[in-house]
Amino acid sequence: MEQKVVVSPFFGPELKKWRLRAHLSLREFAAQVNYTPGHLSKVENGRKAPSRFLVVRADELLQAGGELNRMILSAGPEPRGREHRPGLAVLDVLRGPLPQLDEPGSLDPWWRLLVSTRTVGQACPPLPLVAAASHQARVLGGVAEQSSARQAREARVVGARFFEYAGWMAQEAGDPVVALALNAHATEWAQTAGDTAFVAYTLVRQAVVALYAHDYAATTRLAQQAQTMTKDARVRGLAALQEAHGQAGMGRAAECTSALLRGGDYLSLGESGDKAPGSAHVVDQVGMAEALCQSELGRYERAAHLLQAGIGQTSPQALRARARYEARYALVLERLGDLDASCRAASSAMGKVTVVQSETVRSDLRTLHRRYAYYSGKRGREAVRSILPDLTSVCRSPE
Repeated sequence: MEQKVVVSPFFGPELKKWRLRAHLSLREFAAQVNYTPGHLSKVENGRKAPSRFLVVRADELLQAGGELNRMILSAGPEPRGREHRPGLAVLDVLRGPLPQLDEPGSLDPWWRLLVSTRTVGQACPPLPLVAAASHQARVLGGVAEQSSARQAREARVVGARFFEYAGWMAQEAGDPVVALALNAHATEWAQTAGDTAFVAYTLVRQAVVALYAHDYAATTRLAQQAQTMTKDARVRGLAALQEAHGQAGMGRAAECTSALLRGGDYLSLGESGDKAPGSAHVVDQVGMAEALCQSELGRYERAAHLLQAGIGQTSPQALRARARYEARYALVLERLGDLDASCRAASSAMGKVTVVQSETVRSDLRTLHRRYAYYSGKRGREAVRSILPDLTSVCRSPE
């Protein structure tokens, strides 16, 4: 029996990229590696784990120069018939039959792990978390397959949240294609579990991807669709706030205000807590959403006031959230002509970005870099000239 391996969540898209580069159809490639096209399609879409043989053979056949081989993170379950030595590795949970997890609260450790993963994500680069969160989701898939119907449903509910978080981290790493693929897994798992509210929330996540692509019409459409899909007040509230971003991007101030008010009303009725979707690190969700919308609409004084208040309410340990708002605050202050304060905010954001490696924050810093460049040759702009070299360096994506 072939040994499965745990690979990077980017493996499927990379395999497809190399196959297309070799000008092979899925059927032609399948014939050469002795797998069915259906099986390979599932591997490319992340729905099946590849065997070690497939990874090695594909790397050789597609002349990937070891790129595919290096995406193996660790060995998966041992093939049957081999001696198994119990160990403490996380992967051991995948080996052999799993116990029936039917006791109340038996999945609580995974909920706590999800909370811990999100907390860690506020202070470390995103790529390790893409792999870690995706892996935990697949572990929960193994749990679901060997549990009762009731427990299998909860395992998929938690697994969907791990996939959704992995998608957000992929977007933070600068790969919206992988972000959407992982979010699609979250949608599928939530649908299987009958978790309609979270299915709607995955539309909100799609709207966020569209927002960063500056597709404001799609942002608005997806957010509105999420609001009609569920009666869950928190999800509807988060969707309404996302709609507000889309409306602001299109310059529709009245519609933006309406969506913000609606979002606030919904969120006041919704449940919060560790199991609730959405950020747990932003105290005033409505206020920060309004701040970003006012910035987009050109109402910089109001945006600056809200951003300053929101940054003060955000935990110092939430580096990713603070970097996002500090970068936007720097942009707003530049528009107001307070370049010294803008440079101070930018410097604070830059220090955090070097830790969390957020491509979404870098997009704001690149905009700021272009604006600062205008002032670099003017008199009395020492703060701008001083910060530009470091800002240039931070704006470069890591290799």
